[in-house]
Amino acid sequence: MLTKLIYPTDKICYFCRELSNKIEDYLCPECRLRIEIINSYRHIKSDYLKGVYSSLLYTSITKDLLHSFKFEEGSYLFRPLAQIMSNTITNRDIKGIDLIIPVPLHRRREAIRGYNQSYLLAKEIGRITELEVKNKILIKSTGTRSQSRLNFNDRLINLNGVFNIRNRQEIKNKNILLIDDIVTTGATLIECSKILHEAGARSITGLTLTTTSTMGIEKQ
Repeated sequence: MLTKLIYPTDKICYFCRELSNKIEDYLCPECRLRIEIINSYRHIKSDYLKGVYSSLLYTSITKDLLHSFKFEEGSYLFRPLAQIMSNTITNRDIKGIDLIIPVPLHRRREAIRGYNQSYLLAKEIGRITELEVKNKILIKSTGTRSQSRLNFNDRLINLNGVFNIRNRQEIKNKNILLIDDIVTTGATLIECSKILHEAGARSITGLTLTTTSTMGIEKQ
């Protein structure tokens, strides 16, 4: 039973870990009602980023899920979370994507955590949508301090020069879907998009699991 709780099966909800005969996309009906799916679009002022789609509003349950996903050995949560994000691609009719790229972690942080949560999401989204996923092309070569308590301008300064491209030919003239777990001010996505654009990408669109703000968003 312990194994089933750690690695849920098709009859156990990935969120609450309760048995249910009504599991759909890894979730029971009760947990599905608890999350706030918004499938939103937000235009972010940037010369490089077309805009950002987000699947969920950042509520208390989403906060708990993200914490478990990133810090409490909840890596298995990539399955339901990526499914929710893939549904946003369908619901918002996001088309013309050539390549999916995750927002990278610095190698030290990824080594401590054991994985990059954005890559887990991107890989599963790619499997569901049959879109190509490229990891380790966009890299974070310099560690940074936490962004959580910084304002927008300080976040941009904190991220300046920390991202690099390993193989420009892989992204040349590509329409890229940039995957991250959360968007707040958009500074991380803007900086990543700038580097991708300068390396030859045709367009960059963001897709995040959740957004902390309802300012300027357009729900479907």
